[in-house]
Amino acid sequence: MLLVAFALIGVLAFVAPVGFRFWRLVSYARQQRIGAELIGSLNERRPESVPTKTWDDATGWAITAYHNVCFSETHVTFDELVRFNHDAKMKLAGNVHLISIDWVWERLAETGPHGQRYFEKFEPEYRSLVYALQSKDSTQ
Repeated sequence: MLLVAFALIGVLAFVAPVGFRFWRLVSYARQQRIGAELIGSLNERRPESVPTKTWDDATGWAITAYHNVCFSETHVTFDELVRFNHDAKMKLAGNVHLISIDWVWERLAETGPHGQRYFEKFEPEYRSLVYALQSKDSTQ
């Protein structure tokens, strides 16, 4: 009986960490999908004052940034991903505009060092392209 108890403890000692890791991966993937759906929903919510091409480019940049920043728990922790999703749900609940997409970039930068590096590297290019397009589109 004692041998069975030790065997059971040994099996549990192996299975528990594997099970916990599996649960974390599944939970992280679920939170990633929630965030992707929140950011992706912007695509269909173009304000009338923003030209279609400008909005499509801006939302495309935001979706790409989200997926590249929130790629894994080594990039953004689970808790920070949950916080990001909560903040995005609140911020993007009402009317949206280009400043809403700018907010997505700024909030991604706040997710941690990876988000900050991504923001510093790509946000100026996003801003230059999208706001140049908006100026160009509004003059035509």
